[in-house]
Amino acid sequence: MELSKEELIKISIATFTDTIKRIIFSLQVADLVKKGILKPEHFTKTLSSQGSIIGYADWTKNPEDFKKTSDDVQFTSLASAITLCKEIYKQAIGKTFANEKDNRELYSAQMILKIIRNALAHILAISNKLAKPVYKIEKREECKLYEVKSIGVTLDTSNLYDVVEEFNFDDLGGLLNFIKLLNYLKNDLENRINQPNYPNKTTS
Repeated sequence: MELSKEELIKISIATFTDTIKRIIFSLQVADLVKKGILKPEHFTKTLSSQGSIIGYADWTKNPEDFKKTSDDVQFTSLASAITLCKEIYKQAIGKTFANEKDNRELYSAQMILKIIRNALAHILAISNKLAKPVYKIEKREECKLYEVKSIGVTLDTSNLYDVVEEFNFDDLGGLLNFIKLLNYLKNDLENRINQPNYPNKTTS
């Protein structure tokens, strides 16, 4: 059965909520590891696998690998959640972003989500042990300064046309600013359902 526009929006709202929770959780885990509160002994003999080989990793013997793994887990969790969030959001709004001239803030927020999702989907091997997400912007007109002034979030991609540049959430002001952005888009969807005269009101 095909879902109505309102049902798709409600699913997208729930996905935004879940993604925000995942980000907060990942931030808490990373912070506890850095502070030494979560230690290797809390995760000793964790089942790991590589190809057809299955074994146990004792992090107490490999503390640096433990820190590296915690970073990898944080990144992987965020990448999958953000990708799902963006794709469901695209379905909810009918795959069409706001018109930049009519609603510059909403357009900027949507583009920032798109650019970050694309960066997380393009991983570049920095070395044989390290890989990082990179910007992937192939349209020159999309390389500009994006501002969502009402929540204090900006992303400047002016110099990123057709270049390989490492992405970092610090470019956005940190993960907390990304949470602000997700809440902004989530609130827009909620308004489409709850306010009859909202500019972006969606009908089934």
